[in-house]
Amino acid sequence: MLDSEPEWKFKGVGPNRIPIIEQDPPIPAPLVNYNHGSSFSLSQTDAIKVNLAQHNEEKALRQAEKERLTFALEDQENLDKSRWHAWIKTVQIFPLAQRQVVDFLAPIEALPGRARKWVEDLSKAFAVHPGILVALLLGFVSILLRGQFKVMRHKNHTELVTLYLLIMMLSGKMKSPLMEEVLRPIMAIEKRLQGSFFENKELLETTERLIKKRIRTLENAAAKEGDLEVAAQEILELQKSIPAKQYLPVLLTFKFTPEGLEKEAAKQNGKIAIAAAELGSLKKIPANRDDFLLQAYGGESFSSTKAGEPVRIENPSVTILIATQDGTAVKLLSEEALQDDGLVARFLCLLPPELYSPAVGGGTSEVPTSSTKWLEETANKLFEASSATDEGIMLHFEDQALQGWHGLEAHAKAEAANDVNPPVLQAFYRKLAGTCLRLIAIIHILRCCENGEPYETLITKESVSAGMQLAWFFEQHTKVALNLKAKDKLDRAHAILEYLVERGEYEVNVREIYRAKHWKREETLPALKLLQAHGYMVIYKSGASRTCIINPHLFHMA
Repeated sequence: MLDSEPEWKFKGVGPNRIPIIEQDPPIPAPLVNYNHGSSFSLSQTDAIKVNLAQHNEEKALRQAEKERLTFALEDQENLDKSRWHAWIKTVQIFPLAQRQVVDFLAPIEALPGRARKWVEDLSKAFAVHPGILVALLLGFVSILLRGQFKVMRHKNHTELVTLYLLIMMLSGKMKSPLMEEVLRPIMAIEKRLQGSFFENKELLETTERLIKKRIRTLENAAAKEGDLEVAAQEILELQKSIPAKQYLPVLLTFKFTPEGLEKEAAKQNGKIAIAAAELGSLKKIPANRDDFLLQAYGGESFSSTKAGEPVRIENPSVTILIATQDGTAVKLLSEEALQDDGLVARFLCLLPPELYSPAVGGGTSEVPTSSTKWLEETANKLFEASSATDEGIMLHFEDQALQGWHGLEAHAKAEAANDVNPPVLQAFYRKLAGTCLRLIAIIHILRCCENGEPYETLITKESVSAGMQLAWFFEQHTKVALNLKAKDKLDRAHAILEYLVERGEYEVNVREIYRAKHWKREETLPALKLLQAHGYMVIYKSGASRTCIINPHLFHMA
């Protein structure tokens, strides 16, 4: 019998491979052999057996305790889950938005009277958010100005009055009809210019042919008679009278290669617009081929030899007016190379909410004739103004007119320096104050056009205030459009909902979700938390494991 639990230490192996052990106190009490009446010590072998028996007994007790605790934890976990299952049944699901939208009232009051009436009429006729028409009208004016207008804050800060606009809409929401309605007056001007071109083309070609024939005659006569000096002088005068090479006038383009765009812009004296109801060639433009678009935004002189033959364009101007689906637009906005070189930051984006659906069959009500006529008249006035001068028109401000604008400038600088914003959004804010000046100029031009005032009239505080309203409106939309992580989170949340409905189970381990979708864990958790916030599930955490307990109402939603 042992007085207390011994502690055995293994010390090696002795003769005949018998283990040598060292025993720390207390030492077991001696055993008495009552048969022989003599005492003797417990043998080393028996001591090992006793120790092993005790060890196994303790191990069994520890294992039993461990299993008891495990079962208790499992019972508690099952109880907790059953409570969460009961609770989630009582939770209302707030449906997840199908897409990112910015639901702010469009600042149509910032527009002059006739322009505001046009926006209201077309918004009702096409059953779309007025903000879409505001963006289309701004792009319409920018196209017709053709880079001939600039606005000066001071002698070291001048902005070219042109815009890059990206309107993000769902498929089947009247993008093409709207774009056709807005571009129709511009296309009518383009058609008229092209008609005049073809009328004059034959006359110019005939004139050129006769002049060249006369030059050849003089050259032959001079070669025979030897009177080279007189002939050379007359030939030089004739060569000056050869009509300059004319190109087919083009105001709008859609499909192009980067080199083709540069060549076409050179033919059009550097003035061209990219406008369509889809992204077109912009979605394929490589970052190392967007130099022309970058420089044309500010009217900087451009030269290139990439197209095979040198191209040089003085004071180029490009307007971009695109209405396309969200997914297509994201391909442009998420291109890291285009973000890094600043092209993405030049865009004003629009993410309008849907209104009520158009009439069955996709029809619309008729656009009032007065609004259609106003748009045509405005197009002709603006194009005439931009074509009347080669030097362009510089716009200036009244004294103290920009007092309110300085607050927007300070806000933009603060956001540009805020490291919480992604780099592409910081780049957008660095341009926001200048973009606001462009919007102010467009409001001023529309006012002058409507009131019959000279465009050189000083810009008033009212126009500055109106332009700032537009800048704030587009800021709210653009900062959401450029928050690509939020867009990715929403898209993944929708994909998870589809997976859960297809699976049809009330409990799903988080690991199963991201493995099934081939995502990373850190990509999946934000989307799951978004779904939890909308009542689709509750995420139950047990140790390192997470389980999604699904709201059963999900399986009954349309």
